[in-house]
Amino acid sequence: TGTSEDGFAVTNTREPEKTSVEGTKTWNDKDNQDGKRPTEITINLLKNGTKIDSKKVTKAEGWKWKFENLDKYENGKEINYTITEEKVEGYT
Repeated sequence: TGTSEDGFAVTNTREPEKTSVEGTKTWNDKDNQDGKRPTEITINLLKNGTKIDSKKVTKAEGWKWKFENLDKYENGKEINYTITEEKVEGYT
């Protein structure tokens, strides 16, 4: 931008890189033979060890979950995303 009289300014822009974290809940309960499987579970997303989001996951969704549009870097370092699951009663 600018003019030859006022001088020119060159501006470089860069969109932050994004990532996603996704997965599927796997049940090891002989196809719910005891009828104890819950109708939903809660998956937590952690950013460098700190919980930042959570999602309810159900059979209707195929027990699949996805966190999208997450920043890949913070302060020049790659972010370590992990997940945890809220305790499911009757399961280990």
